[in-house]
Amino acid sequence: MGIKRDILDGVNKILSQYCVIMLFITLSLADVKGGEAVDVIDIYVIVAHVKGNKKLN
Repeated sequence: MGIKRDILDGVNKILSQYCVIMLFITLSLADVKGGEAVDVIDIYVIVAHVKGNKKLN
């Protein structure tokens, strides 16, 4: 069980970093396009909240 949990924690960390990188890319694109990517940013915020809630439980 312990090893499985460590692997899942590692995957979660990688996914979190990936989301942050994607968020920065999205913000950069939003600047270029004049803020068209706001919906995508809202989705990332929602995903971050869901992930945070899952980690607490």
